[in-house]
Amino acid sequence: MIVYTVGKIMKITKGSQLQLKLHNILFYVVFISLVGLLAYGSKIYKFESDWTAGNRNTLTPASQKLLSRLEQPLKLIAYIPDDPALHEELKAVISKYQRFKANTSLEFVNPDLQPAKAKSAGIIYTGQVSVHLGNKHEIIEAIDEQTILQALHRLSRDKDRVVTFITGHGERDPHSPQSTGLSMLTDNLTRLGFKIQTHHLVSTQSVPANSDILVLAAAKTDLLVGELKLIQDYVKQGGKLLWLQDPDSSQTLLPLADQLGLLVYQGTVIDANQELQQLLGIDNAAVVPVLEYTKSAITKGIETQTLFPFSTMIAEDFDVKGKLDMIWEYHVFLSSLETTWLENGDMVKTLSFNPEEDERQGPIPLAVSLTRTLASPEQATLQQNNPDNTDSMIREQRIIVIGDSDFLANAFIGYGANLELAKNIFNWLGQDDTLLNIPSQTAQDTHLEISDTLLISLSFFFLILLPLGLTIIGTLIWLRRKKS
Repeated sequence: MIVYTVGKIMKITKGSQLQLKLHNILFYVVFISLVGLLAYGSKIYKFESDWTAGNRNTLTPASQKLLSRLEQPLKLIAYIPDDPALHEELKAVISKYQRFKANTSLEFVNPDLQPAKAKSAGIIYTGQVSVHLGNKHEIIEAIDEQTILQALHRLSRDKDRVVTFITGHGERDPHSPQSTGLSMLTDNLTRLGFKIQTHHLVSTQSVPANSDILVLAAAKTDLLVGELKLIQDYVKQGGKLLWLQDPDSSQTLLPLADQLGLLVYQGTVIDANQELQQLLGIDNAAVVPVLEYTKSAITKGIETQTLFPFSTMIAEDFDVKGKLDMIWEYHVFLSSLETTWLENGDMVKTLSFNPEEDERQGPIPLAVSLTRTLASPEQATLQQNNPDNTDSMIREQRIIVIGDSDFLANAFIGYGANLELAKNIFNWLGQDDTLLNIPSQTAQDTHLEISDTLLISLSFFFLILLPLGLTIIGTLIWLRRKKS
């Protein structure tokens, strides 16, 4: 028996038609509202993630911070030939800056077709790039992040940082190309936007008013009492100072150490670890390496060793702590290894550690940074609540005392990370913290090195063994199926 079931057919009325229309209208209203909310949210909230090795497609936090402070438009003009591939490569580089600074633009000029425009811009040869920030501009030779950031920092300054080297007492010459001179340091500082000048205190009986950083580079002869007082007054008034003191330097600056609450020794730091010397290519026990660094903005990011020839010990004087007119915060940012000691005896004799001669066992502090706040309590509170406020940042006084000047000399500044450390020292003293520790962006996952033997083996496997193996397996499967 077959049973048929007839379903009830729903009758569509005018009321149901109206209800259906209202449902459709409500759906479109909700849908359009959601799309609008998503568009609005995507405009306010932004999320990006760079998964490339070394984050090479993203600017470093230091670059991002500096770009966020630049209010004027940024424009780069590349003077290169009409090469589409090269243009696309430059656009990809500049796009990283455009993500963090919208008013960044890139323009291409062919110097061969527009020689007059290139000449008026100061272009010497093809490949140079002109960086414009507001009404200022500068020519750079490369477009890596560090080069562009340094150019932007120089362009964003209201004035150059003036570094004054005191002379007249046998100090190191900042312009001398000899091995004992500091010309290589001066050249690098000039490229960073520092202006270098020398000054004899007796000539004007004052420290130049335009000095941002004063440098005492290991005076060999004694300073006059009046000269010492000028330096002490400069420090008391909040001036920034780099004091380099060698073991054989003049002792007339020791009252300055008392003013700063420091102990400056006369002995020489020795490291007689012959295995370490051979490993680093050192043939003198008085050339001391620094392999580990404390937590400091000056040394952060430095991973290579630095070398300090004929250095002495610099330490905080705890006996005078709390008795000084100026309240300092001290930080030892360079220390020798535990195998070192402070040698007080004759350097010609056989070197050995003698505690009975008041020689100190390592690690020996080689460099100390001092800071103090010059701002009023109200300004100090303002800076604490708003660390990015540059108006309050300039109220901090910074001083560095190092028991060595040789590490900056032409003969040694190229060793290890000596030059990198020197740049960080002057950037820190000049409060150019955005230029500290800017790593180069490298494409770690775009280059593969394969030996010839491995290349031949891989070629033999993929071109011969793998196709042959697949052919044999396929043939065996075909024969088995044929039999079955």
